[in-house]
Amino acid sequence: MKISSVDAIETIATNIPGAEGIAVANDGRIFIGAEDGWIYVISPAGEVSQFAKTPGRPLGIAIDKQGNLFVCD
Repeated sequence: MKISSVDAIETIATNIPGAEGIAVANDGRIFIGAEDGWIYVISPAGEVSQFAKTPGRPLGIAIDKQGNLFVCD
């Protein structure tokens, strides 16, 4: 998707502290790493929840073709 103007940007979640890493799964879920060590997940319906806690700050996130989530902490 090409964003042609700022008006095309939509906020889908707030209150995720220091959100940096992001990955989108084939099923539409969005995974976000945050400075508090949590990996948050946003469902296709827009529901935000804590997915997993790491001992550090998960900044790099990727999902492979099989749906495995990889995190650099």
